[in-house]
Amino acid sequence: MQPRTDHLRIDTGEKMNPGKKPAVPKARRMLLAKAIGFKAARRSSWTAPRVNDLLKQVLAKCPTLADRHSPEPIACVVGQQCAFINRAIDYGEGGVLFEVCAYVKGHVPESIIPDLTKSEAEITAVEIKDDQGKPGELVHTFRCLVLGQVMVMESVRGLGGAAQIVQSLLTNLIRRHTSDKTHPSLVFVDISAPALKQFIESKGGISKITAKIAVDTVESESKYAKVLADARLGVKDAAACAVTWEAAGTLDTDEAIEVLEDSETEALSAVTLHFKYGGSISDLSTYREKHEVFVQQIDGRIAVNELQDEMRDYMDHLRKGGAGDTISEDGSLSRIKSIGAKKK
Repeated sequence: MQPRTDHLRIDTGEKMNPGKKPAVPKARRMLLAKAIGFKAARRSSWTAPRVNDLLKQVLAKCPTLADRHSPEPIACVVGQQCAFINRAIDYGEGGVLFEVCAYVKGHVPESIIPDLTKSEAEITAVEIKDDQGKPGELVHTFRCLVLGQVMVMESVRGLGGAAQIVQSLLTNLIRRHTSDKTHPSLVFVDISAPALKQFIESKGGISKITAKIAVDTVESESKYAKVLADARLGVKDAAACAVTWEAAGTLDTDEAIEVLEDSETEALSAVTLHFKYGGSISDLSTYREKHEVFVQQIDGRIAVNELQDEMRDYMDHLRKGGAGDTISEDGSLSRIKSIGAKKK
């Protein structure tokens, strides 16, 4: 005789409620905070703009997707990385949010029908076409919010180099649609999270900094890069130069983080901070400013309006002290990352 099972249920931790609608699934998204810098090597006197204001000027002149596309559609070739701004929202003092669509022109994706009993998978090319047979493109869509010299960007699954794609897109559009045809290229740099200082303190502080500059490092206003560049030139045909700053006790934490951040701007090719109690750190990936959010997902697609609200809340958090004293309320930075810009 088989045991009864009609009275059994799996305990999910929730009370039985036949009239309750099933919970809407949540999708995890990571928001990244970036400082916006500029490659201004050839400009002796230049003031970094508020990027949201600059973006509004550009968008006012771009009524069509072709106007907001990089590279210009006529110049696109098969296999080239392309991107365009699909839509944008002006939040006034809260910045400008824009949606980016990125794709590789002519890329034909592949798919499989999983059958793990087989020795090999059958891989099939999937051509995307509309009802009229016009070919389509496989696109990655994500959102960015800019205010002053700060950007909050949605991390993109399955898309490598999203930050570089946005850098290139905005630089191209600014040069095409403003009077400044040689506007310095934009550069996005990680913002170190407050947790980095706490971690350094737990390790007894910084006892030593090692830094390296290579012969192909761009000219920079970084005082640290200049020290190494001068030292490199002191030896004929030297291809690189490395220095070590060492303390009897500990070095200044803020200055040490500043040296590490310079490696993010390409001013220095390698930097390592060595801790008094052992160990070291050589990049900001672990301690970069970021924020994890969960938004509703319906039919496999996220609730975009909900994500946009999360991005705005995070930007408010950053500019109201969430990132230390790095960012002011209007989105300006205490130290704008400029590569190659000469000091006034």
